Amino acid sequence: YRVNTSENANGYWSNAEVLMHLGYNFNEHWNIALYAGMTGFANFHNAVPLSLRATYYFGKDALKDRWLAFIDLGTGVSIKNEPQEIWTGKIGGGYRITLSRDSKLDLIAAFRHACTHPQIIDGEDLIALEWTNRNLAFLQSFSLGISITF
Repeated sequence: YRVNTSENANGYWSNAEVLMHLGYNFNEHWNIALYAGMTGFANFHNAVPLSLRATYYFGKDALKDRWLAFIDLGTGVSIKNEPQEIWTGKIGGGYRITLSRDSKLDLIAAFRHACTHPQIIDGEDLIALEWTNRNLAFLQSFSLGISITF
C-alpha cells in the first residue's frame, strides 16, 4: 500500500559541525576554499559535507582585524543505514582576529539551508529506500562558530 504524508515542524536541536578547509587567497579581499568534515542534521542523522566557500574580507590590511562575509554551497553524504546525498548552503559573516602573520581566529554566524533524506520509521520498523518514492527534509538553521586558520 502507499502512504502519502507531509509534515512541518519547528524545534530546537543542538548540533555540532567540525570542518577542515583548504583555500586560496586571490587578493587581500577574496578567498575561495574547499571545506569537508562532519555535521549533524537535527535529530535525523549525521553527514559528511563537502562545500565550496567564497569569502570576502573588508579592509585593506590582512594583518589587521577585519570583518568578513561568505557564501557556501555544497553536497555530501548522510551517515545512516542507507546513505544518500545531501545538499547544503550557507550565508553569513563574522569578524577575523589576527593572532600572527599566518594565523587568524574567526568568529562567525551563518544561516544554513539543507536538504536531506531522514530515515523513515513506521512504529519500530525501518522502511528501506526501495519502498519509498520520495523522502525529503528541508532544514533551516542559524549557527554560531569559531575557526582558526593557519
